[in-house]
Amino acid sequence: MRASLVVSVAFCAWPSRATDSELLQFVAPDTRILIDIKVGRILNSPLGTEIGPQLRATNPELQDILSKAKFDPTRDLEELLITGSRVNNGPALMLARGSFDISAIESLVPGSGKRTTIYEGATILSNPGHGTGAVAFIGNSILIGGDDLQRVQAAIRRRGQPVAIGSELAAKVQALDQRYDIWGISLASLSSLGSNLPSNSNMQQAAELLQSIQEISGGVRQSPDIEMSLEMVTKTEKDAHSLADGLKLITGLMTMNQQNKSGLKADSLKMEVVARTVRFSVHVPEEDARKAYADYRKRAEGSQLAAAVRPAPKPQPTGITIQSSGKDMGTVVLPPK
Repeated sequence: MRASLVVSVAFCAWPSRATDSELLQFVAPDTRILIDIKVGRILNSPLGTEIGPQLRATNPELQDILSKAKFDPTRDLEELLITGSRVNNGPALMLARGSFDISAIESLVPGSGKRTTIYEGATILSNPGHGTGAVAFIGNSILIGGDDLQRVQAAIRRRGQPVAIGSELAAKVQALDQRYDIWGISLASLSSLGSNLPSNSNMQQAAELLQSIQEISGGVRQSPDIEMSLEMVTKTEKDAHSLADGLKLITGLMTMNQQNKSGLKADSLKMEVVARTVRFSVHVPEEDARKAYADYRKRAEGSQLAAAVRPAPKPQPTGITIQSSGKDMGTVVLPPK
């Protein structure tokens, strides 16, 4: 999948919020997949204030690039919206709201053929020698990135226009956006994902379950407990019950595991099947979420420390090779003692 997100004229009745007025207006009318992450809200949450400093301390190479771009995602990024029209290899857009230093980012564009152009008041960075993609900036607060320059230009032209997606998707986006810090929706069938799984008996059931899903949506929020929900619409009622059985098996194994570090408990999971729809929800108390994150950090730091102090393997004796000529077969190998 390359992306996801958008909404319709119903937005006129929505509360005036940054997501609605600033990012959704750029989404293409053929959008079927949307993913929204309210980065600023998450990092300002009680748990997020602990995660932010730790993110800044990871991956020195990435931090060096971000430093040169004068961009700190934990400080400068408010929201990220990814949109697409198909699950596999469809055209995609990435939209972001925050604070961007265009000159610093421009200096990181690779190649001697990079171009900076002004289009409909937006600054576009591209390099035809490195692909068809482009990144555009509207002021220093909106970023539009895409794998095709013309698609990025089309998004720029939609600025100030009514949101272009259909009413069905618009209504679902409205409900998700009002409730969750992270949410996603796909009105595109997942059948292509199922067909891409390895063709063996172990994956056959998983492939069939994925192929049965016609629509999927859900989200995560912290309030301050962690709440997650997922809704899947299948081809038939039989498919819905099969999918629910598969999820029950997976979650049952997770909660029964004595080494479970996820914070999940059996009574925190709820599931229901209504006709062709499967609804799945999880509730994790804030204290359990903090413990699970602390355990994850401890394991990650332990793995890094072990890798840093692990001695290099001793070279194994290979014996002595005597070869009279590199072109003949006169080679004798004396085994090690």
